[in-house]
Amino acid sequence: MTVGNIPRHLIAFSLPLLAGNFIEAAYNLTNAVWIGRGLGKTDLAAMSASLPIIFIISAAAMGMSAGTGILAAQYFGAKNEKNLSRAVHASYILLFVLSVIVAVTAEIFTPTVLRALNTPENVLPEAVKYLRIIMYPLPFLFGAFRVLTLMRAVGDSRTPLIFQITSLVLNAVLDPILMFGWLGFPRMGIAGAAWATNVAHVYVYLAPVIYLYVTKGVVATHIRQLKNDWEMTKLILKMGTPAFVQNSIVSMSTTVVLGLVNGFGENAVATFGSALRIDGVIVLPAAAVAAAVSTMVAQNVGAGKIRRVKKIYRWGLYVSGLTTAIVAAFVYFFPRLAIGMFTTDPILLDMGTDYLRIIAPTYLFLAVIFVTNGVISGAGHPLIPTITVVSALCGIRLPLAYHFSRTMHSVNGVWYGIGASFFVSMMLSIIMYSLGFWKKQAINTADPAEIKEEK
Repeated sequence: MTVGNIPRHLIAFSLPLLAGNFIEAAYNLTNAVWIGRGLGKTDLAAMSASLPIIFIISAAAMGMSAGTGILAAQYFGAKNEKNLSRAVHASYILLFVLSVIVAVTAEIFTPTVLRALNTPENVLPEAVKYLRIIMYPLPFLFGAFRVLTLMRAVGDSRTPLIFQITSLVLNAVLDPILMFGWLGFPRMGIAGAAWATNVAHVYVYLAPVIYLYVTKGVVATHIRQLKNDWEMTKLILKMGTPAFVQNSIVSMSTTVVLGLVNGFGENAVATFGSALRIDGVIVLPAAAVAAAVSTMVAQNVGAGKIRRVKKIYRWGLYVSGLTTAIVAAFVYFFPRLAIGMFTTDPILLDMGTDYLRIIAPTYLFLAVIFVTNGVISGAGHPLIPTITVVSALCGIRLPLAYHFSRTMHSVNGVWYGIGASFFVSMMLSIIMYSLGFWKKQAINTADPAEIKEEK
C-alpha cells in the first residue's frame, strides 16, 4: 500500500472490509429480526436495553485491537519483522487478561447497571439473562477482534471476510433452532439468540488462528513466543487506550441516552434499539473506508511517505462521502421500509420514521469524521480523535438530548441532540487535521532492536 494507485488500493481494500462490517452488523440484525418478529416487542426491548452494555464491552476489544493494528501496520510498512512479531504476541496476552477482567465485572454489575438505566421492570429479567449468557465466551470475542485486525493490518482484508461470512451463516442457522426449539432442541427464547451468537464468536476466533498457524502467516501466534514484553505492551496500551476510551465514551453516552429514552416507555426503547441497528448499517461504508485509510496511512507513515498520506485522505473523503450519501438518502426517503425489518407495530414504525428523518442527513458528518480520524489514528496519534469525539459527546450530545427531550416533551428531542453532536465532532476533527499534529512521528519503526518513543 506504499506504492501504486491510491484509489485502486483504497477501493480494493475497502470492499472486503465493507462486506465484513455488514457481516458484523448482520449478527445483531439477524438476532433482532428473529426476536422482534418471532418473540415480540418485550423481548426486542430486552435485547435493545442490553445493547449499550455490549457496545461498552466491545469497545475494550476494538480499542486494544486497533492499537495493535496501528503498530502492526507501521512495522509492516517499515519491514520490521521483529517488532511486528513482538506486537502480535504481546497483544495476545493483553487482550486475554483484559477479556477476563471485563467478563467478571460485567457478570457482577449487569443487573445494577440495567436498573440504573431505568430499564422497564417487565424487560429487566430477559435483558439480564441475555447479557449474562453473552459474557461466557468473551475471551474468544476479544481474540477474534485481535486476530482479524492483525490480518487486515498487513494488507489482507479478504481472508477475514471469509471467516466472518461463515460465522454469520452459523449464527443465522442456529438462531431459530435454539430460539424456537427446532430439530429437537429445547425452546430457549431470547437465550437461544445469545447462545447462537456465542457459538459464532468461538468459531470466528479459532478458525483464523488455525489458518494462520497452518499457512505460517506473518501475524500467526506461536505459544513458545508468548512471554511478558512490557515495553511492547505499554506501546499497545498507548495506541489502544485512546480508541478504547473513545469507543467506551461513545457507548456510555449511548447508555445515558438510553436512560433518557427509557423514560418514554417500552415503545421508545424498542424503537431506539431498532434505530441503532439501522445506524450501524448506514455508517458501514464510511467505517470501511476509514479502516482502509487508517491502514494505508499507517503503512505509509512507517515507510516514511508522509506526502502520500494527504492524497489518501482526499480520496478517502471522496469515496466515503459518496457511498454514505447513497445509503443515507435511501433510509431518508424509505424509512418505514428500514424499520419494517424489525417490527410491524404501527407505533414503532411511526417513531422509527421520525428518528430516521431527523438523523439521516447527519450521516454525511459521520463520513467525514471517520475518515479524518482514521488518518490521524493511522499516523500514530489516536488520542487526538478521542479528544474531539468525547468533547462533542459530553459537551453537545448529552446536554442537548436532555434539554430538547424535556422542552419538546418528546423522544424526538433526543434525536436532535444526537444529530447536533455529529456536526460538532466533524468540525473539531477537521480542525485537528488542519493543525498538522498527526505529522509528528509517534513510533520509532526504523530500529528493530528497540522500541522508543520520541520525546
